[in-house]
Amino acid sequence: VTKLGKEEILKKISDLVELIQIGFGVQKDNKELTEQINNLLQDKNYLTIMNSERAKWLGINYLIKTLDRNLTGENGTLNVSVRLKNEPYSYRDENGNILGSEISFLYALAKQNGYNLNLIEADTYDEQIRCLKNKSADIAAGFFQIRDDKRDEINFSNPMYPCGLIAFIRYENLEDNIEW
Repeated sequence: VTKLGKEEILKKISDLVELIQIGFGVQKDNKELTEQINNLLQDKNYLTIMNSERAKWLGINYLIKTLDRNLTGENGTLNVSVRLKNEPYSYRDENGNILGSEISFLYALAKQNGYNLNLIEADTYDEQIRCLKNKSADIAAGFFQIRDDKRDEINFSNPMYPCGLIAFIRYENLEDNIEW
């Protein structure tokens, strides 16, 4: 047990908070698909649309939470392993429709590149990794965490958004000599 001062305590807490990057997992050998995802994530026109899409999915008006599902499929079908318990990112509504901001992104990706989409429900992150490795899925989505320990197994897109834990501590409430 070590006694710490206020500044040391704040440093320790800061070290515990980890920034998590959320993006898409892609089959290891499919660099073209990874590039297509990254290109759309960086497209200035799509970024403008994505900002309004985020507002749509984060809002409470369920009447506007719809997707344009008209796809051509001229270049085949993308099989997407998706966890659906991450509203507003990816979820199943009360009517059984698969919705969310990430699903909206996937439809935009499919539309831009001439694909159909086949959404495959997965329960866990590890199940999604297995689907990518055994090639039953081309992409993994649904608040999918970019992790360094998986980079040898699969590709990751650029981050779609960062997230993490924020801790607010009133400095004057901290005591010196707290045991850690």
